[in-house]
Amino acid sequence: MNIGLILSGATVAFVLQTLLLLGFGRFFSARLRFSKAVRIVLLSFFISFIVGIVLGFFRSAGFGTPPASTGVYPLLLIFGGIEIAFTLTALAYFIREEVKLPWKRSFTLAALVTIISWGLIIGSLVALRTYAVEPFVISDVGMAPTYKEGTEVLVQKIYTHYKRGDVLIFKASDGSLQIGRIVGLPGETVAITAGVLTVDGKEVPYHGIATTTAKATLPAGEEEYITVEDNQFYYPTVVPKSVVVGSVLFAK
Repeated sequence: MNIGLILSGATVAFVLQTLLLLGFGRFFSARLRFSKAVRIVLLSFFISFIVGIVLGFFRSAGFGTPPASTGVYPLLLIFGGIEIAFTLTALAYFIREEVKLPWKRSFTLAALVTIISWGLIIGSLVALRTYAVEPFVISDVGMAPTYKEGTEVLVQKIYTHYKRGDVLIFKASDGSLQIGRIVGLPGETVAITAGVLTVDGKEVPYHGIATTTAKATLPAGEEEYITVEDNQFYYPTVVPKSVVVGSVLFAK
């Protein structure tokens, strides 16, 4: 997992929990200064970090790996529950020690802070992946050598006015995700003959199919694109706008 992503998530969680602790603390008659709230959250994060290391050791030893026949992660779910329980209890404990609240009120405050902070983070990530950007891994060799099998790409979903040369991720009829570079825009007719690409009768340079002997002529409807894969052995595909997931923003 990307270390930078983990650190970014931890930083956001830390800031959110500190602000929520200060805000909700007033409703629990907790006299919290900013420095004290920071200390409480830091201490609970430290406990969570230690627990995470211990559980990570068990995971690396093979515990929590799902059976091949079921794909169920019973131990992995248990590990996650243990880490959440330790984090929540640690936060409640340090609230109780620092602010001198009764244990029940400390635990309630800790639960509110934890649930709301992680709910906001998870909800934001889901919304981001659904409507803005989403990572994908190329699973075939069709776009080689531009994008080799296993290449990680980030796909943007906001700007949908695609142009010729953009690389699209789209859903095939069988539900699988496919990739292709746009050569034909809505309303255009694409022809490939003896390695020459023409759009509406005009030749268009395209390195990916320069040496292919395939012959194909495809018209695109007003709501369709025509794509080809950079690998010279693949044929053009008509892609309806309705099945386009997004365009590749950059590759890792």
